[in-house]
Amino acid sequence: MGRSVLVRRGGKSVPVTLTGGPLGVIPQKVYTGTRPREGRFRNTRGSPLPWSDRPVLDESCGRTSFEGMSAISLFSRPRRLALAAALGVAAVSLTACAGARPTPAAEPEFIHPDGPPVNPFSPAVRVGNLVFVSGTLGTTGTGLTLVPGGITPETRQVMENIKRTLAAAGLGMDRLVKCTAFLADLKEWPAMNEVYRSYFGNGKYPARAAVQATLLNGARVELECVAAAK
Repeated sequence: MGRSVLVRRGGKSVPVTLTGGPLGVIPQKVYTGTRPREGRFRNTRGSPLPWSDRPVLDESCGRTSFEGMSAISLFSRPRRLALAAALGVAAVSLTACAGARPTPAAEPEFIHPDGPPVNPFSPAVRVGNLVFVSGTLGTTGTGLTLVPGGITPETRQVMENIKRTLAAAGLGMDRLVKCTAFLADLKEWPAMNEVYRSYFGNGKYPARAAVQATLLNGARVELECVAAAK
């Protein structure tokens, strides 16, 4: 046997049919609100029975959920079973409601291995379990002076700079999961790879893309990466 109840959604009352017990214990109306309220049972028929026939429900996250109840006495086994059936509907809804609540966003952590940045970007930013490493050139110190010698020494310096940035976040090169390589000339891709591969063991290389681009200060290579925090 079914029973219609009113559920508040978007400021409107929507009828919903519940089943699972006699009419004496199926909810007759859904109470709404965003503040937690003390769960309670009400006797809507005015009779001095030692049990209640209207569980108070809440739909604060878009689904009907049972908020709780005060201690009540149920003298007969049929009434206890009927009430349990009615509350089963609410318990299932409560589980779905809890799963729908969003997880608070993680606060970003700005990583600066060399102190306050000279330029308006951070060498790396950690958000939750991910560390985003900015595009890194083969420079020494905090300036824009490239190591001399071209693609091979520049790639080595790029990798050392990324390694130092990750160390400031408490991570190693083995935690890199994605990199993008920017090359001034894709013909230098094999030479870059020779140095790049030496920083990873057991063939566990990050996912990667490579593109040709005009780079700052005449650089031959730039890498940006993403690492997975432990």
